[in-house]
Amino acid sequence: MTLRKQLLTGSVTAAAVVGILGTLAIEGVRARDRRIALERASAAAIVDHMKDACDASPNWFLAGPREGRPTPEELAQPDADVYTKRPDTKPRPFEFFAFDETFRGMTTAAPRFPDSLRVALKSGSEVASESWKGPDGTGVQTARWTAWPKSECAILLFRAAPSPHQRLEQAGIFTGLFVLTLAVAFVVGSPTERRATTVAHAMRESARNNYAAVLPAPGNDEITSINALFNDAAAQLRQRFNELREQQEALRRLSAETDTDVIAPLAAVPQRLGDILRSVSLTPAVREQTQGALRDAQTVALRGANLVVAARLRDRDAPAAAESVDLTALVTKVVSEHEMFAHAFGVNLSATVPSAAVMATGDPLLFEAALTNLVDNAIRYNKPGGAVLVDLDGEARGHFRLIVSDDGVGVNDAMLKYVNGVRRFRGDERRRHREDEVGLGLAIVHEVTGRAHIGLSFRRKDNGGLEVTLEFRTAPSAG
Repeated sequence: MTLRKQLLTGSVTAAAVVGILGTLAIEGVRARDRRIALERASAAAIVDHMKDACDASPNWFLAGPREGRPTPEELAQPDADVYTKRPDTKPRPFEFFAFDETFRGMTTAAPRFPDSLRVALKSGSEVASESWKGPDGTGVQTARWTAWPKSECAILLFRAAPSPHQRLEQAGIFTGLFVLTLAVAFVVGSPTERRATTVAHAMRESARNNYAAVLPAPGNDEITSINALFNDAAAQLRQRFNELREQQEALRRLSAETDTDVIAPLAAVPQRLGDILRSVSLTPAVREQTQGALRDAQTVALRGANLVVAARLRDRDAPAAAESVDLTALVTKVVSEHEMFAHAFGVNLSATVPSAAVMATGDPLLFEAALTNLVDNAIRYNKPGGAVLVDLDGEARGHFRLIVSDDGVGVNDAMLKYVNGVRRFRGDERRRHREDEVGLGLAIVHEVTGRAHIGLSFRRKDNGGLEVTLEFRTAPSAG
């Protein structure tokens, strides 16, 4: 949630709370004032002429004038319902009714005496007040003992009705408090919100621009401190980025020089040793020593090439090549380069490829590195007299499958599950290599196939050995 939304939500919540509590407080004060006013009015009504009026006609003893005087015949009917026929000539602030000392009403208009007030007066209180619910809202009522205990007017019940627009007034009070509080909270909080939003936006822009400096935030508070801390951290990050960029450039130059001056000449050594082994004039002892040298040279050349590929994979800024790769030619090349290496291990290496070219889109150097590692592992971990088959099966353009299988000892269940698991390249596999971990070569295979969205799976063959399958959809037709 953004700060603006939080400010709006908090302001609305605070305004609602203030509106409710403020309305209740104001209504409480107004109710108290009405109660005090009614108690004072009731005390002023206890005079002798009131007693005379009540004793003269208790059934018609009501406060204030009424329209129409009752006729003698109506007065002679103590239980007649003639009260409702005599409306007030004008609205009156309060009215009162007479009750005898047993709390029995003396007029047909008298309401039932409230139980709570009855208990209060019986307990010895001279006067008791409470609110009462009327049709237009909440009013106040007061009961008071008179100085006439044996009279039919021993108790007077005073009632002040609520104002005709009480609920509308309450709604107006709540609305006014709500709007005022909302406006004040929003006005007070907006400058801080704007400053925080401005600083946050500047920080995001700084992060997108290699942590360029952020302009100092005005003021002297926590936002200013955060801004200053970010600027200090950004300066350190820029320095660190520059150092890393220089190191990365140095690593790229070193990798390029190593690939040109070391790996390329080193990769030619196994080929030259292979040419020597093709000679029929070698003695068995010399042939065996030459095959050992070929195995060692191939191992060193492959590890050196893998280190160069690892450096390239770790370089996040290196552009990824997206070229059309002829997989048929690639398989033929890799198998041809490993024939004498396989022969040195006593392994028969062969390939089956389609007659037409199978084209894929990707980085040719990375594709070659992945296939080279798979073929090398299949030869290196095979058994004397075993076989390695590289089978490319696919359409000229469409879905294809590349399988590298061997007749070696294979892997156990735990290792098979491990190599089939999702694994990303770290770059330190050779340094941390253990028996239960794949080395740098298979880590490169996982990373290359993962980046190119190539399916990669390992399974044990029924007759022993391991089968590695690469499967994906090749480059679309140019037309």
